[in-house]
Amino acid sequence: MQKQTTLFSFFSRTPKSATSSPSSSTSKSQTNGSSTPPGGDGDDNVSMSGETPSKSLVSTPVSRTGGEKRRRTSGGQSAELGGSRKKVKNEDSPSKEYSEGTLVWAKLEGYPWWPAMIRGETHGGAYSRKSAVEFHVQFFDDPPSRAWIRKGDLKIYRGSQDADIPPARSDRAWLSACKIADDALALKTEKRLEKHWIEFTPSEEENNGNCSAESEEEEEPKTETERMETPKSRSSRREVKKHKRVLTIASSSEDEESEVVSKSSKKLNTSNLKKPRKEEDEDDYSPTKNGSLEEESESSESLVESEKMSEVESGTDHDEDDTPKKTPKRSAPKAKQKLSATPNRGSPVVSKVDMKGRLQQFNIKDTPNSSLSSPKPESNKGIEESDALWEHMRLTWAQDGKRMDANRRKQTHPDYDPRTLYVPPEYFNSKSPAMRQWWEMKSKHFDTILFFKVGKFYEFYHWDACTAVQELSITFMKGDYAHSGFPEISFSRFANTLMEKGYKVARIEQTETPAMLEKRVKTSKPAKHEKVIKREICQIATKGVRYASFQDDSSSSPFTPESAYLYAIVEKSSSSTAEGSSFGVCFIDTTIGTFHIGEFEDDRHASRLRTLFSHFTPVQILHERGKLSSCLQQLLQNMSSVRKDPLLPDTEFWGAKKTLKFLAEEYFRDKEAGGAPQWPPEFQAVLSKSDGLGLTPDEDWELGVRSLGAVVWYLKDCLLDHDLLSQKKFEVYKPADISSNATVPSLPERLKRSKYMILDGVTLRNLEILEGPLSLLSTLDKCGTNFGKRLLRHWVCLPLAIPADICDRQDAIEELMCIRERRDKVVPLLKSLPDLERLLTKTHYLGSAYRSKNHPDGRAIFFNEINYSKNKINDLITVLKGFKTCVKIIKEFKNAKDEDEIKSSLITRVIEGFPSLDKLLTYFDNAFDHQAASKEGKIKPRPGADEQFDNARQTVAEIQSEADEYLKDISRQLKARAVYFGSDKKRFQIEVPDYVKVSKEFEMSSGRKGFKRYYNAKTKGFLASIMEAETEREEILRDITRRIFAQFDKDRETWSRAVECIATLDVLISLAIYSESQDLMCRPTLSYSSLPFLNIVEGRHPCVASDSYIPNDTKMGVEIEDETPKGNFVILTGPNMGGKSTLMRQVGLLTILSQLGCHVPAEKCELSVVDRVFTRLGANDNIGEGESTFFVEMSETSAILKHATPSSLLLIDELGRGTATYDGTAIAYAVAKELSERKCRSFFSTHYHTLVEALQDMPLIQMSHMACMVENENEDDPTQESITFLYKMISGPCPKSYGFNAARLAGINDDVIRVAYKKAKELESVVNGIRSFTAICTGIQEKKFSMKDFAALKI
Repeated sequence: MQKQTTLFSFFSRTPKSATSSPSSSTSKSQTNGSSTPPGGDGDDNVSMSGETPSKSLVSTPVSRTGGEKRRRTSGGQSAELGGSRKKVKNEDSPSKEYSEGTLVWAKLEGYPWWPAMIRGETHGGAYSRKSAVEFHVQFFDDPPSRAWIRKGDLKIYRGSQDADIPPARSDRAWLSACKIADDALALKTEKRLEKHWIEFTPSEEENNGNCSAESEEEEEPKTETERMETPKSRSSRREVKKHKRVLTIASSSEDEESEVVSKSSKKLNTSNLKKPRKEEDEDDYSPTKNGSLEEESESSESLVESEKMSEVESGTDHDEDDTPKKTPKRSAPKAKQKLSATPNRGSPVVSKVDMKGRLQQFNIKDTPNSSLSSPKPESNKGIEESDALWEHMRLTWAQDGKRMDANRRKQTHPDYDPRTLYVPPEYFNSKSPAMRQWWEMKSKHFDTILFFKVGKFYEFYHWDACTAVQELSITFMKGDYAHSGFPEISFSRFANTLMEKGYKVARIEQTETPAMLEKRVKTSKPAKHEKVIKREICQIATKGVRYASFQDDSSSSPFTPESAYLYAIVEKSSSSTAEGSSFGVCFIDTTIGTFHIGEFEDDRHASRLRTLFSHFTPVQILHERGKLSSCLQQLLQNMSSVRKDPLLPDTEFWGAKKTLKFLAEEYFRDKEAGGAPQWPPEFQAVLSKSDGLGLTPDEDWELGVRSLGAVVWYLKDCLLDHDLLSQKKFEVYKPADISSNATVPSLPERLKRSKYMILDGVTLRNLEILEGPLSLLSTLDKCGTNFGKRLLRHWVCLPLAIPADICDRQDAIEELMCIRERRDKVVPLLKSLPDLERLLTKTHYLGSAYRSKNHPDGRAIFFNEINYSKNKINDLITVLKGFKTCVKIIKEFKNAKDEDEIKSSLITRVIEGFPSLDKLLTYFDNAFDHQAASKEGKIKPRPGADEQFDNARQTVAEIQSEADEYLKDISRQLKARAVYFGSDKKRFQIEVPDYVKVSKEFEMSSGRKGFKRYYNAKTKGFLASIMEAETEREEILRDITRRIFAQFDKDRETWSRAVECIATLDVLISLAIYSESQDLMCRPTLSYSSLPFLNIVEGRHPCVASDSYIPNDTKMGVEIEDETPKGNFVILTGPNMGGKSTLMRQVGLLTILSQLGCHVPAEKCELSVVDRVFTRLGANDNIGEGESTFFVEMSETSAILKHATPSSLLLIDELGRGTATYDGTAIAYAVAKELSERKCRSFFSTHYHTLVEALQDMPLIQMSHMACMVENENEDDPTQESITFLYKMISGPCPKSYGFNAARLAGINDDVIRVAYKKAKELESVVNGIRSFTAICTGIQEKKFSMKDFAALKI
């Protein structure tokens, strides 16, 4: 039978078992040694019996010609060059082709073909033996080594570019050896021997005379039985022929190694062994059918380059249930790696490998610290073509700087598309059919890592393989080109790992079986390159385009609770804001499926866009290519962790009309309404009212619809558009600072405001609201569900600004605090819930008829289909159990309401808004056996579960019943007992006794002793009808899982309302738990007021729960005991490290917490509603956007001056410190004066004491400072002072900042501090003198006193 080229031909053949005869084992070893493929580095084959074939090295060199330093070895005495070369006749007649001094290629197992020179063991010694079957060669190596090589493993050396020799250019030692050999080739034989002769220490065998021809000829040949029974004799004989190398196999621990040493090599001194090269070889994986490692093909072709892959692609006889076990591995060629102390180039091969071993040979690491970690590919930058590591590095047209896109545009072309690659036709046509598939897909998706399916395995090639090995800790396979892979079952884990690291991945599946391929070839007679398994891209995914796949393990989710948004942004210069722009945005979390569309005008700093990014964190942004303003470009460049994808205008970043036309035709057309589009209610806000069909956007929403078009195109390119758009979930986004319809109509116009407090990106960052070790979000987050966590983040980003709504939340939280026993019952139930919000999206696409019929996934062949089916069913069961738990939670709250424990209007609305799920859950409980379906991976519907299946089953039953009635009629007619015989296609044969006479309409079909069987037209009709009905039933049954999911998805709105209600309760419970977390908590009082105020008594930081924390009072715009009004503007001074910034952050967080509806850590908290919190805290530059520290300060201050209102809360820390003292003081003075006149509630901290003096007499400005206690105050030496910070804010300015104390605490030398203090005194004296002189001159000019008074001062 002719051998087929399959996947197995890529791997090494399994050596014979340990019980094989020595002679056969030796022969096998020699055969393998000569057939190592190019690029494979010819790894050794090591059987598990302990025999380790290796390079037969005799000794290491002692000295070189030219007087090199003598080297000692443990193999014997050193020898010196010199003396006459004694002519000794060779023991055998040497070959005419090979003589002493001849340059050859020599092949040893585990090594590539290596340049060498034939020479005697000693000067004039024998260079051949065994009738010229073996020759003694000296390898050109560093250090040089020697060995006896069989004639069959020798080839004449004609130069390093010999086409007949597989190159090993990945091995720099090999390249160096070739260079030496090329130089030697130009020399005459005598000169060559003289120049390159190395004197070696005699080996142990030579000293014992084991190498003599006489000893070999005198030794009587032994039978196989004698050799097996005489280990000593066998070992001795083998030492003459071939030494065994020591192989060290890395264990799972970096500190432990296990050595596999052949018994015959125990006496061999390891110092005589050839050192391993600077690369290691680990076993590649071997997905074989029969459990053995097949022989590696000499061409070293990839498994996908085989034209016949039927055995692998059919996936038969693979036991996927086995657990992988550890086997030794071989790494790929690696350019720069330290030499190991113990040789480890061997390639261990297991003789009998079960599925566990095969899977483990994929070299999939559980931890990155495994000692079997694979090498990372080197960059090809700066590598000469002849030294390139992999094939793709040697392709000139594929190198960076020389590439062209699919339209043959060079990289320097302005329209160059880096997502595509031009592949020359001559190269493309030279590849095998399967590899042509890969190159065709790669040329269209050059920026994507292709998971190329081959049988049960996903493969990586070329660039993708290098990336996969580096990022996934898998290893290269053998071959001249980069190649790696892993089993199908691991796709989800590896794909998610790459996406998390920012890569774009594509999953390519086989969409036909070998049987389908064979049938297609027979029927359609395709071209040669089409005679290959069909493959299609089924999924393209990035960090921003992901969804819960059926390939994910149903027991764990690959997603974090936080949403990850895909954005599309389009910008247009705004006519109304000369310095700003208008932005259209669309963003979506693809795991949930809601499209958010927005359009707004922004300032020159893109403040609203930055705030949007803070609220809804992007992980990927689409934008128009070449149409970014400098401001937006700098903003995007500064977001280093976000993937940015430029799209071509119009063709990819669609226009508004093109977008609406596509949506109307593909998704929103109502066939029953004559084809007119039926737009979702939320989406109609962006459509023009003048266009009845909705194919024109509103003039205020054109940019927003264009950004939607970009998202739709990208999702379409990723094959995910239908799954998301068919949900029809849209929301209109408006920035929080734009007044919406949600205002209070009863208020006067001047008090109308937005529904929410505005927290911009700067404030969220400066107050550490969302991120940081002590962020407000992490402090409040006690939620038990992932969808509850997402809702809590939304609430924190948008605190309420209407007192009535705030009061509703406060009432709900207080009641939850009062029913702690019931709450404690609910909390474990909440924690047990899965992410129902995301699972609803997953069930939607799993139930999609479009996906099963028109999506490539519907045609894909999965070899773990049963596991995936189990995952799908388990997901549905998990969702159903989750909603049953939701019903229990609501029931617990209903009982509390019935017992008058709950009166809150908010909780009441949640309870009443929760839909009735009992009927739906009962239906799915009765639809199928959940336990059996989960175990078998198949749903067998019960009666009433699926109407179509019930009809099909009823049809089969009716046909069978009719046939049974007809059989009774036949029995009566024939007056004999008649029965049906047969099964499947031979059913409905009427069996009657042979004595019964039948009419001519009966056609005899078969019989048995005493009986005959007949067909007639009626029974043939029954057979045809029932087979047709059964076929229809089976087709419905095959699709029943999808149909059950589709049935569940019909009530998606009902399920979604239930999730929203549970999420609200989860967040309220979380806030209630926080409200009990500290001893002293109070319910804030909020109100509207034309005179804004803030009164906090004994307030503490909400994120620091410590008994040692010092509370503080904060009063703005309120009356104190003497009925003197407090100013809204607080100038805060105090020593460095005295707690000014902490107090300011504390006030800001308490204000936000109050408007969340939560209790706050204070004795009393009263305030009028804050519409926005501004912060100017810390000193940070923005290098990415070229902004200095002072410029950042001024930008943030500009936003405050532009948007602050009397209802705002301002927190400004040390404004002006980024520039010269006088400039900074002047700017701080002007800003403070402006804001105080606006009557904004403000904290303004400063160390400018001149500023304090200038502002202290202004009305409604109160002076405060952070108190401290100074001991050993010394006006001459500040290093002797001891300062205790009291962290208490008291009235009045602070006389000093005590900066020298901070310097001393930071460790600055006392002498330096003294010098600085002395200089400070001098500067202070000069300034005071100038002030005094200015005051005197002013007084004289204004005639407040005379020169006589000046003279009395005695200055």
